[in-house]
Amino acid sequence: MERKLSNTSVEKQESEDYFKRREDLVTEDKKNFFIVDVPELTEEEHKAELKLTEMKDKLLVDGKLPHLNEYYESKPIFESSDLYKSIIQMPKGGHLHLHLTAAAHLDFLLDLTKKDIVYYSETHNKIKIFPNGDPEEGYSQ
Repeated sequence: MERKLSNTSVEKQESEDYFKRREDLVTEDKKNFFIVDVPELTEEEHKAELKLTEMKDKLLVDGKLPHLNEYYESKPIFESSDLYKSIIQMPKGGHLHLHLTAAAHLDFLLDLTKKDIVYYSETHNKIKIFPNGDPEEGYSQ
């Protein structure tokens, strides 16, 4: 026997209540998301963002980034891209895989890169923290 759904005023109200609660939850979540307190980009930063976006878009294949493919198939594509070459040249390196929602607050990470305890090795392509100011061989500020 097939059951027909009725569109009673109670069901309609429950549905409206659900979507209102959902909207409130999404709004509250956005208030706590890491990009909420990022200031407006300067003109120079906006130009950089557009250039990086352009480089990212060149990597798209059928509207998708190659990282959705098998790792060893995608890796050489990324490493030979202008985007990767630009990011890897950024001061103190560029972290290419960081889930900011699971990391320390972005302001903390950015401030950390300015401290005298952070060192970079071009040979190892790594950033390390040496709190005592005595870095391993090959690391410099």
